[in-house]
Amino acid sequence: MGTPFLLVTPKKSMKTLIFDIDGTLTDMGPIERTIEQVVRLRTGRVSKKEYQRLYDQVTRRLQKDGLLPKPVAFPLVQWIKKNKTSYRFVYATGGETSESQYILRELGLLDLFDLENSVSATNCRFSKKTGIPFRRIIKKYPDCIVIGDSEKDCQGAEKAKAPFILVSRGAPSSLKEFEAFEKRLVE
Repeated sequence: MGTPFLLVTPKKSMKTLIFDIDGTLTDMGPIERTIEQVVRLRTGRVSKKEYQRLYDQVTRRLQKDGLLPKPVAFPLVQWIKKNKTSYRFVYATGGETSESQYILRELGLLDLFDLENSVSATNCRFSKKTGIPFRRIIKKYPDCIVIGDSEKDCQGAEKAKAPFILVSRGAPSSLKEFEAFEKRLVE
């Protein structure tokens, strides 16, 4: 994905960063596959709501038993830690809350994120591409920028009228891209 794409020119007043988790902070694939295998063993055909409830329940149990894979930190994790006093961090993810918070805890970021105002599939049933999850955060923090690695992230940010930065999925270049973006933000 190379160069970050911005919907609008960043402003110095933009102090809230809305992060997607999968692809920007870590690869959730190994964790999701582990959880889904256990959920499939326990269920037959169930409603989406019931599946999400079971997914969350299994996630918490696997966490408690120490059976979830450890997430690998992507380069932006270190950037967040380094800049923890300069910005407010929230997340918007298609994953469940328990899974997202497990990842943030394991990456050493849990205490740096505003969990109350973050959005996941657990507390918002709408996909990010609709813009609705971002609009929920923007109501609280209008000074925000969305950081993601997918077209869905960009589509949702556009619909929510939020500036965004599209970074390369987990690649070291994503840190360089973001640092260049930050430089423009503080100039």
